[in-house]
Amino acid sequence: MSEQNTEARALAAAESLAEQGIAVTARAVREEAQVSMAVATKAAKTWLQAQESANVIPPAPAALTSRVEAIWRDAYTAAQTHFHSDRAGLEARLAQQTAEANALTEEINRLESELAAANAKTSEIEQALAAVQGEAANHQTELRTADTRAHEAETRAAAAEATATTLQSTLDKALAAFQAPK
Repeated sequence: MSEQNTEARALAAAESLAEQGIAVTARAVREEAQVSMAVATKAAKTWLQAQESANVIPPAPAALTSRVEAIWRDAYTAAQTHFHSDRAGLEARLAQQTAEANALTEEINRLESELAAANAKTSEIEQALAAVQGEAANHQTELRTADTRAHEAETRAAAAEATATTLQSTLDKALAAFQAPK
């Protein structure tokens, strides 16, 4: 899928989360859009900045008089001051959490690479094991064949020895009969 489609899907997920009343965070966008953490972080940041820039100071209600406008201005200024101090703290926290998320993403990528390498090594080992097992089976077959041949050779040797003994006995008798006085 193209990077542009992935980013569009992430931005659409951010909008959907906001419509559902769910806080738009990188993690929420990642889970909603099924994109990488880097794309989700960028989409969440873009969406939040767009919302922030659309924020305008609302006009004082028309029903209020000039006295109330001064109170309104003071209240709004105090709220803005409070907002900016809170915002600075939240931005610092966001920067820290973004750095942590980036570090965790790098760690996840490293671990995924190690897992892929381990899986590849396991596959190599399994293939080598299968080859060794095949060779062992061949050697066992050869050993059984050699044992069978050795047993057959022993049997033939015993038969040959028995035949030789019989022939020797017959030869001895014939020789004795030939040498005996007549």
